[in-house]
Amino acid sequence: MRIYLMRHGETSWNADGNRYAGRTDIPLSETGRSQARAAGVALERVEFSRVYCSALQRSRETAELVAGDRSVQILPDARINEIDFGGWEGKTAEVIQRDDPASWTAWGDDPTDARAGGTGETGREVCQRMTEFMTALSDDGGNNLIVGHNTLNRLFIAHTLGMPLRNYKLIVQNNAGLNVLERNDGHVRWLRINQTLIGEL
Repeated sequence: MRIYLMRHGETSWNADGNRYAGRTDIPLSETGRSQARAAGVALERVEFSRVYCSALQRSRETAELVAGDRSVQILPDARINEIDFGGWEGKTAEVIQRDDPASWTAWGDDPTDARAGGTGETGREVCQRMTEFMTALSDDGGNNLIVGHNTLNRLFIAHTLGMPLRNYKLIVQNNAGLNVLERNDGHVRWLRINQTLIGEL
């Protein structure tokens, strides 16, 4: 089974100093919509059996624009929501480091069991729900499009590669960047990570 795991397109918070947007439900910017349409063009020859998005509108809008005219249902699932950033929500990294250095340092040292923003999710909790979602996918050999989020995707990729979760920031996820993985008998193999969608794939 081949899985196309994307990050959603740009939002105004991404453009505004990359403010932390976990569960805040903000839409795509015009740039984000253009990115999603470009992804749809690049992926137009890929037949998707199913298309999944998170429960957040930036993910759903990206999924709809990528799916385009395909007669495939968009299936929202809260297990692929972005991480709950707790007290960091809406703030930039610069502001967080200034106002909440303790939780910032704890998360950076090891997010496995540290709570983002002091009250949000741990890296372990995020990986558990994402792994549960992936395991539940029907392994019928079809292609699945999943539109996720920046930190969610990075933590999951790090987890499947066997990396310590504290290294997840070594993995980049651009807006509308694409990751492709194959799953065979429970084993995962990454074919692409964070490909910018220019031209046909």
